[in-house]
Amino acid sequence: MSANLALIHAFDLAAMPNLAAIVRRQPLPDGVLEVIRLAAGCEDTMPEVVERHRKDAAYVKAAAENYIQQAMLFPQADHYRILGVKPGASRDEMRTHMRWLMMWLHPDHARDPWRSVFASRVLAAWRAVGASDAISAPSAVVPAPLAPQPESFAQPLGVMRWTPRAIPRRRSRTRRRAVFAGVAAACLAGGVLAYQNGPQTLDALTSMKTFVQQTLEDVLS
Repeated sequence: MSANLALIHAFDLAAMPNLAAIVRRQPLPDGVLEVIRLAAGCEDTMPEVVERHRKDAAYVKAAAENYIQQAMLFPQADHYRILGVKPGASRDEMRTHMRWLMMWLHPDHARDPWRSVFASRVLAAWRAVGASDAISAPSAVVPAPLAPQPESFAQPLGVMRWTPRAIPRRRSRTRRRAVFAGVAAACLAGGVLAYQNGPQTLDALTSMKTFVQQTLEDVLS
C-alpha cells in the first residue's frame, strides 16, 4: 500500500509542532479523509493504521486531531480546506468529508467548547461550497469567515528563536607549545648567566622577567 502523505504529515506535525506554519501554506496532500476518519475513531481504519505504522492508537488519534485543527481549521483557511478537499472536488467527496468531520466533532464524543466552534465552521463551509447552488455557480476560493477561537487553539504557536552568542577564541596548541618552550629557554639562559656572572646580570634578568610575564599573560589570556 502506498504511503498516506496526509497521515505522514500528521505524525511529523505531532513530533514537530513548529511545522504548523509550513503545513498551512502548502496544499493539502492526498489521504486527508483517512486522517479525518482516524480522528473520528473509525473502527475499520484505526487497526490497520496502528499495524502499518507501529504506533499506539491513542497517539494516532491525537496526531490526526491535531493535524485537522492546525492544517484545516485555522482561521484563514478557505471553505475547501476546512472540508479537507481540493478546489474542484465533487459534491459527494465534500459531503463525505463533512459527515466524518461532524462525526468527530459531535458533542456525544466529548463536550469540549472548541468542538462547537469547529462544527459551525465546517457547516458554514459546506453550505458555501457543497450546496447545490454553490456547485452550479462556482466562485473564487475565499477564506471562510472567522469564528471565535477555542482558547486552546487561539494561543500562538511557539517559535524557536536564534540567539547569537560570541564564539570563544581558541588558541593553537602548536603556538602554546612554542611560547612555553621559548619561556623555558629564556629562564634557563638567565640561570646560566646568573651562575657565571653573579650580580652583573641583575639588569638583564629584570628585563627577562618582564618579557616572561608579558608572554605568559598573552598565552593565558
